[in-house]
Amino acid sequence: MIRSKPELVRNLTKASVEAIAYFKTHRNETLAIYQKYLKTDDMDALIETYEAVGLSLISAKPYPTIKGIQIVLRQLASKDPKAQGAKAEQLAI
Repeated sequence: MIRSKPELVRNLTKASVEAIAYFKTHRNETLAIYQKYLKTDDMDALIETYEAVGLSLISAKPYPTIKGIQIVLRQLASKDPKAQGAKAEQLAI
């Protein structure tokens, strides 16, 4: 996908990073979005969700984890034998 559609991958990556930045810097707007899509007016629950889940689980820098890279390599190995010998640690940032 990266080779065949580099612009698509670049745009998706940019959108993900921008979404994380917006989420972390626009608390009130994010709470309003939560309220709309979770269909609740329970502000205490919305704030708890924002703080406990969003701020603690969403990294400011969305780098892949070693475990995530290992999962992708396992999936690729069934189609590309070169992926079998690849080490996730060598691919991580």
